[in-house]
Amino acid sequence: YGGFLTFLSMAHDEKPFEKGAALWGVTSLEHMGCHLPMAYPSDPVEKQEAKMKRNPLHLARNIQRPLLVLHGGLDTMSTNEEVLTIKREIDKQEGLCEVIIYEEGAHGLANYRKELFKELLSFL
Repeated sequence: YGGFLTFLSMAHDEKPFEKGAALWGVTSLEHMGCHLPMAYPSDPVEKQEAKMKRNPLHLARNIQRPLLVLHGGLDTMSTNEEVLTIKREIDKQEGLCEVIIYEEGAHGLANYRKELFKELLSFL
């Protein structure tokens, strides 16, 4: 859940970090399959509120600090379009967001570790 939590923490009002990097981050809890029932409260009203508060796609407009997103083009936990939506929302607010999509990469980017660590260290 690290990439997902990076998206959420970067959008948080207190802005706890100077910059952030989301590596193969989940962009929507709806991608979580069997974990989804645990992700939201059971009360319908609370569930709707939680869906907004826990949605990086909705909260991306609040990200004001530099963000690097490393994503696999074949990742099933988030789509290329969702990752690019986050970038567009940050760009609209004149924020800094760099997205690198490894087109043949799956969730975890196991075959791209050397490249992604180079990008990550350069960014940090």
